[in-house]
Amino acid sequence: MGGWSVWALDHHRPARLPRWIPMSLAFAASGSLFAWGCWKLPMAIIRPPGYVAVEYPGVAVVQHTLSIVVGAVMLATVLSAALVRRQGYARHDDGRRPGWAGGALRG
Repeated sequence: MGGWSVWALDHHRPARLPRWIPMSLAFAASGSLFAWGCWKLPMAIIRPPGYVAVEYPGVAVVQHTLSIVVGAVMLATVLSAALVRRQGYARHDDGRRPGWAGGALRG
């Protein structure tokens, strides 16, 4: 659901779907990925007594690191879509779209 929501926000589709639905789903998915990865990564690295990971330690570290990165990227996409919506769909003089990816916040 998170991947579809980010796709829907980035491609402005489907048109008849209210924008708050994919925005809410993407926000929840990014938060859960980021939070779960942040909680599990130290456990996979430190491995306190009594903690038994289901995965191999190397796989667990990579998996939780990727979930943190993907959660942060999804949140950046949600914030960029919200910024574009707030500024409207106008383009800058040089053809860039407003938003993080378009460079509007670079000063």
